[in-house]
Amino acid sequence: MHKNSSGFGRLAIPLSPPTSTFLLRFYFHDNSQTSFIFPPSLRLCQFDSDSMTIPKPEHEAQNQYYRVLDAANNRAGEGLRVVEDFTRMMLGDRHLTLRLKQLRHQLTGVISELDPHCLIAARDTAEDIGTEIGLPSEYRRESTSGLVQANLSRVQQALRTIEEYSKSINPRIAQIVEQLRYQSYTLEKAILTTVLSTNILKSAQLYVIVDGGPTDVEFGQQIRQLVAAQVDL
Repeated sequence: MHKNSSGFGRLAIPLSPPTSTFLLRFYFHDNSQTSFIFPPSLRLCQFDSDSMTIPKPEHEAQNQYYRVLDAANNRAGEGLRVVEDFTRMMLGDRHLTLRLKQLRHQLTGVISELDPHCLIAARDTAEDIGTEIGLPSEYRRESTSGLVQANLSRVQQALRTIEEYSKSINPRIAQIVEQLRYQSYTLEKAILTTVLSTNILKSAQLYVIVDGGPTDVEFGQQIRQLVAAQVDL
């Protein structure tokens, strides 16, 4: 235990090589006392050797905001990747795959405006109670359309979370993410419409080609007759 002039001490803890490497990369090391010193923005607690208590972190609220933003960003990125893999590998649609990839990279770009050290420092998966809460429906996907809808809903909800929690840190991020969320709604419609159209084409067995007919009235009558006959396409 090393005590400084402010009355606070630093507790030296043996660290494994990976942990030491991580801390050395993001913080700086005080060789004279062989203990790690965290910069003020990330010094979440100081050990008071007299009262044997840990004071409430000065930046605890901001740290919690970064924790929410980090988790939401991970969810959005994962959801976009799942849908992108579907349009690429299963649907074979170059345009939709490109649009999803662009959206994913736009999200990465805007999140880069946040301090990456703060995001990583705030991450606490081991203590996340949500990792132990689940519903049976989360482990079932009845169709490819259901898979796409579930993951795009996950993306949209995560984007809304980023939008709301970034307002107090960087309002510009909230504005950009709002537009990304709107893009995701448009993409959802395009993807599901493409899936539906593809399924109809695959199942169609009888195609009928119709000309314009002498008049609009006769053309309409002919179309209604074909529909009544249950022509596929």
